[in-house]
Amino acid sequence: MGVEAVKLQSKSEVVVIGMNSLGLEIAKNIILTGVKKLTIIDWKVVDQSDVNSSFYLKNKDIGINRALAIKNKLEQLNFYVFVDAIDFKDLENVKMSILTSSVVFFLEDCELFTFDILKFAKLENKNIIISEVLGVYSYIINDFGKEFNIFDKNGEEAANCFVKEVDYKTGKVTLVENSQHSLQEGDLIKFEDVIDDEDIIPDEKLLSINSTVFEIKKMIKLNEFEIEGVHKFKKFKQIGKIKEIKKTITTSFKSILDLNSVNLSEYIDQDLTFHDFEKTDINKTIGSCILFKKDYEIKSNKDFYNSSFVDIFDFYQSSNIYSTYITVDVLKRFYLFSNGSLSCISAYIGGLVSQEAIKSITGKFMPVKQILVQSFEELINPIILKDIENENIYQECVNKRVNSKLNYLKFIIGEEQFTKIQNSKVFMVGAGAIGCELL
Repeated sequence: MGVEAVKLQSKSEVVVIGMNSLGLEIAKNIILTGVKKLTIIDWKVVDQSDVNSSFYLKNKDIGINRALAIKNKLEQLNFYVFVDAIDFKDLENVKMSILTSSVVFFLEDCELFTFDILKFAKLENKNIIISEVLGVYSYIINDFGKEFNIFDKNGEEAANCFVKEVDYKTGKVTLVENSQHSLQEGDLIKFEDVIDDEDIIPDEKLLSINSTVFEIKKMIKLNEFEIEGVHKFKKFKQIGKIKEIKKTITTSFKSILDLNSVNLSEYIDQDLTFHDFEKTDINKTIGSCILFKKDYEIKSNKDFYNSSFVDIFDFYQSSNIYSTYITVDVLKRFYLFSNGSLSCISAYIGGLVSQEAIKSITGKFMPVKQILVQSFEELINPIILKDIENENIYQECVNKRVNSKLNYLKFIIGEEQFTKIQNSKVFMVGAGAIGCELL
């Protein structure tokens, strides 16, 4: 990360709103990075489903505000990080914590319960990350404002390569064989250690190419690229080397408050459109389902999962804006398998989302711009998919989620796969950071 990035982290304050299983993973990760202060906020009390999906909450915590129940255990992770816990009912302190923060997470039902606070954070120009784990689905939405500076897009060491040849006519630069670099089109480079050719009649109008910065216009292959304007400089007999100049990239994020089913495609990160080649349309299909769920809850004033599929289907048919990406089969699967939380998925997404917070604080690495949706439907037991028309299967899913920490996992992956996992014996060497995560 570098010294400067670590300094920025150590001075930053982060707010996490929604201490479900994903919120707990994010809080843990943020504390371990060494921020100055973490504030956790929640309006819900611990119930059995929270105990089932959390590695910290116990049955004795049931009935206690989730943020207050988890605070003391999180404090043990890093004594250099101040951890504060606030009940969401204390709106004055909630707003005060946001005012001093660098980044704010919204992790659960933000449209229904925390929308006013979301608007407040946006009005105060805070970096906002919204994320949820919904059964076998998840999503991340970033909003880092109209002007967000990325000081180092990839975190790699600046390229420093010896030059083999420069073509003055075409501007083609050829590096020595096996040069190691991550240069791309648009990157900046400058020439160093160049010795001008004194045998050529000097032209006072021409300058030495030494220390001159050029932009790479085209990458031909790994050790060849094109630049423009090289003919305007003195020719040289010893070419020297090129060094990459890290340039600041300023990018703009669309407001999260304007996101809807109609403009969803404008928010999808084009670099991550095909992050899963088996599910190439996942950003649009499941992304539309997520927005459909929120739209349904706001307009009908009903909880999505406490509604019958008949009511949901009627709402789906009443508007033609969803049918572009959501088929009835997709909606049924989402309705059935987005109601719950698997600890393993929360752990994975928690790590991914926490990295987005570090990017927003330090300006290092390219953040998700702006939506990334992931589906883990391959975990679903094929037998359940064949029985998806069974009206009783949804209630069975709810019962499994609430009654036991392992029953929901068993319901999703099936008895056979669950038994294989339960009977497996794992031998692990090393219990450092990664080892503890695996445990």
